[in-house]
Amino acid sequence: MRTARIIALGLALSPLADAQQRPSAMMNPDDSIAIDNRVYYYFVSGLYFEGEQRPREAIRAYRQAWQLAPYSYEIGMAYARSLLAGNQTQAAIDVLTRVEPNEVGYYLLQARALGKLGDTRSAITSLKLATELDSTESRPYELLSSYYRRNRQLDSLAWAYENIVRIIPINFRLLSELGSMQAQLGRMDDAEESFIRSLTLAPNAINLSTYRLYGQLLVETGRVDSGLAVLEAGAAIEPRDSQINRTLLEIYSDQDTALPGIAVARRILDLEPQNRGVAQRLGIFLTEADSLEAADSVFTALYDSGDLNPLSLYYLGRIKLIQSEYDAALPVLEQLTRVAGEEPQGWLDLGYALRQLGNLEQEIETYLRGLPKMRTEPDGIRLSYALGAVYERTGRYDEAQEVFEQILEHDPDNAQALNYLGYMLADQNLHLSYAEELIARALEIEPENAAFLDSYGWVWYRLGDFKKAIKYLEKAASQQDDPVIFDHLGDAYHARGKAKEARQAWERALELQPENDTIRDKLDRL
Repeated sequence: MRTARIIALGLALSPLADAQQRPSAMMNPDDSIAIDNRVYYYFVSGLYFEGEQRPREAIRAYRQAWQLAPYSYEIGMAYARSLLAGNQTQAAIDVLTRVEPNEVGYYLLQARALGKLGDTRSAITSLKLATELDSTESRPYELLSSYYRRNRQLDSLAWAYENIVRIIPINFRLLSELGSMQAQLGRMDDAEESFIRSLTLAPNAINLSTYRLYGQLLVETGRVDSGLAVLEAGAAIEPRDSQINRTLLEIYSDQDTALPGIAVARRILDLEPQNRGVAQRLGIFLTEADSLEAADSVFTALYDSGDLNPLSLYYLGRIKLIQSEYDAALPVLEQLTRVAGEEPQGWLDLGYALRQLGNLEQEIETYLRGLPKMRTEPDGIRLSYALGAVYERTGRYDEAQEVFEQILEHDPDNAQALNYLGYMLADQNLHLSYAEELIARALEIEPENAAFLDSYGWVWYRLGDFKKAIKYLEKAASQQDDPVIFDHLGDAYHARGKAKEARQAWERALELQPENDTIRDKLDRL
């Protein structure tokens, strides 16, 4: 069959020799037919050997035909093609230089030969000449695209693709690839048009990558809801597509959108039940959606499976704290401090659990263990602040004062430390001028902070300036409903002889904190 096809092709080309016969002065006119027959014979033989993949014989046959008819375009092209196939690239180029180019195929063959020699620039020039000769032929643009992709010339690659889809407008994959390139170049409107054309041609499962790319483009350009709608449309076509589901999961995570994120994470886990990263993300979504029991179940399963990812341990520990399961929180948080000891939050949460269990000395030991592991000054200050606070709660005021003053040596404008130390001294009726100075500095930093205003009012109460105390305590009470503030305000009113106002303040404090017997006693004695 192959031989018959080649002979038929040779017969179709044989008139070429007759039409282009150019007898030379050395040639006897009576021999012209013989010469034509030899050209035909060698040419058809070359076609046969080429079809049989016998490059050496093909080259030999074409060479003999070319020697007899060096003016033939068809023979020259066939000869150059066989030389190129036989890895005689330079010889192929030499033959092509003697052929008059008159079609796209010439430039394509020349470009292939130049490319094999590593002369990329000349190969690209040949291909561009082909596009000028016939802009409706896609092959030159396709070869150009391979060069541009190899050289990472994204602008030129996009240009080549734009021409390919101009010639072949129904190829949805090419349109999708073009859209991706245009997006990388920042040509978002063009990219969107390409993606829409691709989805219009193939709005089904074979084009899921375009749903993903188009959805991402919309999200990146600020149209998050539209992007999610496109991605969810893709997921509806094929709910088991991992790439679309992972893209959705990432976007829902970035947007802190818990409820749809839960559904996506569960879809992925149906396919990949051992995927700890997605299980962790599911647990976070459930926590954000206040589904604490479900989140607890997810993180507990991870913990029981040996997962020591710090984020998973952090969330499991926090959930146990929120659910007041302090004993259960302890081993999780201890593990967190072992695997992420440089992070202060694990130590702070562990200290909080111990405090709730009444183990204040262990809380102090926890902070002391954690402090040497802190890598940054802000993290060290956070842990030191907690240490100073527990010293104050256990009545170790000198140690508390030392810790807070150390904090202020490193961070003089730490308003919280300024206020805490000032209030502690005022509450103990110690170093009141120093306490007033500390709280005044805190208020300079945060003048509307209700807690600081309360502290400042309280220090003036201790100093005996009840009028000034009332001024700051009233301002604090107007900003925050807090039983301590109203208790202090009642004390200040009472000291000024304003019994009615004192009663109103203490009654409000008791409403906010009904179990406070001290305030109840004040009202009873009024």
